[in-house]
Amino acid sequence: MYRSPDVLRDLTVHETVSIRHAIEAMDEHHLGVVLVVNGAGVLTGMLTDGDLRRAILANADLDGPVERVMKHGPATLRQDETSEEAVVELLEERSFRHVPIVDNDGKPADLIVWNDLEAAQLRETEEHRQLDCDVVIMAGGKGSRLDPFTRVLPKPLVPIGDKPVLELIMDDFRPYGVDHFFVSVNHMRKMIRVYLESVNLADQVELVEEDKPLGTAGALQFLKGKVHRPFFVVNCDVIIRADFADIFDHHTKNGHKLTVVGSLKNHTVPYGVCEVAEDGSLSKIVEKPRYDFLVNTGMYILSPEVLDYIPEDQEFHMTHLIDAVLERGEKVGVFPIGEKAWLDTGQWEEYRRAIRLLGKM
Repeated sequence: MYRSPDVLRDLTVHETVSIRHAIEAMDEHHLGVVLVVNGAGVLTGMLTDGDLRRAILANADLDGPVERVMKHGPATLRQDETSEEAVVELLEERSFRHVPIVDNDGKPADLIVWNDLEAAQLRETEEHRQLDCDVVIMAGGKGSRLDPFTRVLPKPLVPIGDKPVLELIMDDFRPYGVDHFFVSVNHMRKMIRVYLESVNLADQVELVEEDKPLGTAGALQFLKGKVHRPFFVVNCDVIIRADFADIFDHHTKNGHKLTVVGSLKNHTVPYGVCEVAEDGSLSKIVEKPRYDFLVNTGMYILSPEVLDYIPEDQEFHMTHLIDAVLERGEKVGVFPIGEKAWLDTGQWEEYRRAIRLLGKM
């Protein structure tokens, strides 16, 4: 239940560090929180993943100090108050997910996360957290970015460690009680079917077969009448480390028809960038500027009614579906995640990174 000194140190930042630095610290252990201290090491604030999402969606300056967006004076427990009863009472009564433990000087001594207690309860009751929704894995593409690998294997069966990426995605949803998946297939579909049968997964997967390429959203037309509440759509080369229940709640509570899971990406221009005035003269040179982008990861939540916007038997991409939703005046949301919480295994550089890092995520 309790954090090692190394983990606690990784999760602790000074109140003057940038929001960007806090995001990197939060990404390190995927606990959804960082602790903020002053110069004396005393806990002055706490920043959760929800706080960061709100800051990102409000276009906060990520180079600004973390104290601008943190929760000041968070509720804490002293080291002599950390019985399980006291912790559960605080978490349940105030709907907290994290409880910092401080010593007599007010310095962070430990951290308790609701998932720790939840996991203990799950072990005791042998139940799993339930998320009543369908999951669609889009696996019909050729995987040309991984050529020549995908001349031999279909993209969803490309291995990362001892499992193909298709199984890794399925495994990520299992703790939420999901045991049935739609998988859209086209390229090398027979090999995918044979593999699922060979590892006894065929009864958990309903294949959605394209007779011709239908784009990144076209195959969803075959789900009309089969899904009746919001559902996940995931590209088969995407690994996401986030709380899927949080994403689902974000979609439903905000009344979105479609939600895009977006990842922060930072790009540094490796040159001095010239800023030019209207008369063509040089205004200034900005040396190696950094830019932040919120990019599409390839994971979405869709409400079932948007399936009616997908035309039959023609190529149709997710960008087309998003445009169709917006054109009808309906809401499209974004759920931001950190840069390290997303791996795009469909390109060689990221595929190699996935092999190196997946065990640490």
